[in-house]
Amino acid sequence: MTEFVELYGGPCDGEVRMIEFDIDTILVHHTSNKYKHISKKDVLIYKRKEKDSSVFEYDGKL
Repeated sequence: MTEFVELYGGPCDGEVRMIEFDIDTILVHHTSNKYKHISKKDVLIYKRKEKDSSVFEYDGKL
């Protein structure tokens, strides 16, 4: 089962992703040229804001 979640903060702010249901931490590959200090090879960490929330907050780079 999957769900749609919104990423909040960091380079992927406002993006919507589809993930497997009931996951609390996701790793996201950066794809935008908007942030020059973050390489496209960087992997970003987003963690679920609250239990059963569809919002994931930026938690730094891997």
